[in-house]
Amino acid sequence: MPIENNSVNLNSPFHSEILVVGIGGVLSKDDAFGPTVIKSLELYLNKGSINKEDITPEFEDIFTEDLINSLNDYFEGKVITIPENVQLIDGGTSSTFHIFSLPDEYWKKVIVVDVVEFDAEPGTISLFDIFDIPEVKYLDAHVGPTNTLRDLAANQCDVSVIGCRPKEIPENEILCGLTEPVEKAIPKAIDYILKEIGVL
Repeated sequence: MPIENNSVNLNSPFHSEILVVGIGGVLSKDDAFGPTVIKSLELYLNKGSINKEDITPEFEDIFTEDLINSLNDYFEGKVITIPENVQLIDGGTSSTFHIFSLPDEYWKKVIVVDVVEFDAEPGTISLFDIFDIPEVKYLDAHVGPTNTLRDLAANQCDVSVIGCRPKEIPENEILCGLTEPVEKAIPKAIDYILKEIGVL
């Protein structure tokens, strides 16, 4: 199925009206949710399908056969156009410092994709306004206090969070791979993104 990808490529690495930023660490179980969502979209847009041989080493333990099959089932029959004003970014664990603390006046909307602790079953996806998330529920090593994102929302652009309730995030050890409920939530998170950027 043909895929159109009109990605913007300007002088600033983050010079787009809409940023979709996946946040998290790929070595910490469900904390890899955000980067995995972004990687899934990028793989499909680049290749038209997701294949095991295209998975880069850091994601090898995350993209299981079940996840690849569920993503290909989700994308089957769809024609997806990413508008030229949208940029997909794997923000890793340093987005607060490398992206959000250096805002671009061009930004109109920032969509964060990340795990969020909230009252729901693991794997539940929800769309949050950044001001609706209690700070204690969204305070961790890779995002830091919500103040940076709230300041951005108050002074410059819309900020929303597509959050997934995690099941397991280890504190002091390296464990790769998503838990089953979070893995199953990846297609739904992509659905949320496409709706937020006006594709669906």
